[in-house]
Parts: sequence; C-alpha cells; structure tokens
Amino acid sequence: MSTDHTPISNFIHQLNHQESLRARRIQQGVPALQRLIDVAQGDTHQSAHCRRILLGLYNGFEWPLDLRRLRVLDPDLQRAALAVIELDWVGHEIHTYLHDGDEIFQQFWERETPRLQETD
Repeated sequence: MSTDHTPISNFIHQLNHQESLRARRIQQGVPALQRLIDVAQGDTHQSAHCRRILLGLYNGFEWPLDLRRLRVLDPDLQRAALAVIELDWVGHEIHTYLHDGDEIFQQFWERETPRLQETD
C-alpha cells in the first residue's frame, strides 16, 4: 500500500491539521477566557493584570501587552492567559466569544484608563 504524497494530499493534510488546531484552541480558549474575565472583574493585583492582558488582546495599539504581567499571575491564570492568546490566533476578536463582550471590555478599558494615565 503506497502513501499518497502529492501536493494536493499534502495540502489537504495541512488543512485538516490547521482545523484540528483551531478547534482545540477554541475548546480550550473559551473557558480560559471566561476564567480571566471572572478574575478581571475583581479588585486584586491578579485582576488588574488579567484586565491588562485582555485589553492587550482587545486593542494592542492602545494597550500594549507587557509579557512581564504573565510572570506575576498564579500558574492557573498563566495557563489561562496563554490559552486565550492561542484563541486570539484563531482569527476572531476575543470579545466576540462572550455575550456582551464589547461592554465587558469597555468596562475594563474605563477601569484601567486612570492606571494608564498614572504611569505616563
């Protein structure tokens, strides 16, 4: 039995592989996103770091993602943040995975704006 290594079969294999990665990223990323959202709605240092990571994915031009924020998160939140970063690679804006995502991110934006101005 010979294996078909034509360009078309290689292309189809790559498409299937990419679709599998996409599905895994969504399956793992959406619950991780909800986890970060839940923490970000609090008033702890972990909450502030989660908000800034999420805002960095929401609008990186206004909220540059400082990767040092990942270091200060608890290990479970680090894993969640990395899963959300992978979810962002799927090609959809992360706020679209949430009911009222725009409103949630706008609340985070408003909460973090005074902190941003304090560091300028």
